[in-house]
Amino acid sequence: RDSSPLVYRFLTRVVIRICSFDPRLVCKRGSDFLVTSLPPSTRILAHIHSFTYRRRYIVEQIAAPACPTHSRQSHQTDLTDLRQYEGMENPYWLSLTSPNPAYLVRIAAFTGGFGALFLAVDRYVSRARAGTSADAISSPRQGAPDESRRRSGLSAATNVCSGLHALVTGVGAVWTVFRLYRGENVALAVNVWQWILAFSQGYFIADFFLYGTRREAWVLVHHAWMVIAHHPIGNPVKGCELMGVGDPSLSIWLSSTGYWAEVSTIFLVIRWMQIRLLKKHSIWYSVNSFLLLLTYPTTRVLGALLILFGSLWPRSALYKENGLHSLVVFTSITYTAMGLMSGFYFYTLVKKGFARALYFKPSTDKKEE
Repeated sequence: RDSSPLVYRFLTRVVIRICSFDPRLVCKRGSDFLVTSLPPSTRILAHIHSFTYRRRYIVEQIAAPACPTHSRQSHQTDLTDLRQYEGMENPYWLSLTSPNPAYLVRIAAFTGGFGALFLAVDRYVSRARAGTSADAISSPRQGAPDESRRRSGLSAATNVCSGLHALVTGVGAVWTVFRLYRGENVALAVNVWQWILAFSQGYFIADFFLYGTRREAWVLVHHAWMVIAHHPIGNPVKGCELMGVGDPSLSIWLSSTGYWAEVSTIFLVIRWMQIRLLKKHSIWYSVNSFLLLLTYPTTRVLGALLILFGSLWPRSALYKENGLHSLVVFTSITYTAMGLMSGFYFYTLVKKGFARALYFKPSTDKKEE
């Protein structure tokens, strides 16, 4: 094959020579598979590892019936379409070996935008005058003496960026799932969600370096995992199709339903702001807390169960047939971890009672980390 590496063609010839056959090898460029025509007495399934497409090829010799009346028609049945034996390319490996430049440019642009926003908020909050609203959402600067007035805007910056990210991805996820469910403008929904995934990865990468490396180590693990899990789906050429076993809308469905969790993040960020800005209880604190307690277990715990039992696991056999069962395992781990961690955090919200979670009680140390 002209587009294949020299090693691929060399290994093909070696296998044929070793087996002492002179078969007719036909490669169909559009379908990317081999067809072999072999003598009626023997059939060989020559699957050679392709360094271009990372497909598994197994050499297997199968004895055919030694019947003198073996007809030419039965010989034609020995023409084996090796497409049924080959697995689809791993989309994660494809993202590394054949990245899409336009997709990477989108991610880089959004990373720069979130980075600029983060630095601007951090600078503004850390330099705010005492007693102002900006000073109220500041946090102690690590390494500074206790009596020092130097404050940090890192926590405020990461929450502002998180709130913007949650608003765009949460609303976008609801819109995308609605379009896919109704079957309306599916192509538009796929395209829009791929842009949203680039937007989301831009946030995770910027927050990874600007906040995670300086404050909380768990942010590094969470953000890196999210980028890895969703990156191939945003690939507008082939990664999205492979993640859905040939159906781009399936991979978009699995991704966007998972991002419904960001709806609860909107109320979580508002709650973080209210705790630092309010001086007494407000009805809006109760409204926001109620929405948080409603959406957090629904979108994160129940949502994860619906994705696994309703969308992913019923198609496990399909993924396995196409050599992509590892995607099912990885996605299962991702949503299981999300459900368990979200369940634990929800417990911390309500362990002192729902009334305590809905009612604001001022604290003298609310500006501490």
